[in-house]
Amino acid sequence: MVQSGLTFSVFGHAVVISSATLLAIGTGLLILAAFLLFFARRHRVALQRSLVSDELMLHLSRIADALERQAARPVEQTIVEALKQADRPAQPKPNPESRTIPYSIFGREFQQEH
Repeated sequence: MVQSGLTFSVFGHAVVISSATLLAIGTGLLILAAFLLFFARRHRVALQRSLVSDELMLHLSRIADALERQAARPVEQTIVEALKQADRPAQPKPNPESRTIPYSIFGREFQQEH
């Protein structure tokens, strides 16, 4: 006897699922999805405008503008500018009253106490 439908094996037993069964499972899943979407709408949270969110949007737009300007620059120009900065020697400011602390993380100078 030849059965039509999807055949697969579960724990060594052949299971045949007919197209009517697949249609019923699909219908059940769609109803479950609609049910979950209906109840998910009740729990949505809307962000209201505030001073903090406005300030955050301002900073994010400034960052986006800076990134767009950086992306619009030719790559060769960016490389040349980086090489020029790397070739420039750092000019330390001579200050006899202060000394640098070796291995300082931030490179800050502290006043030497007398």
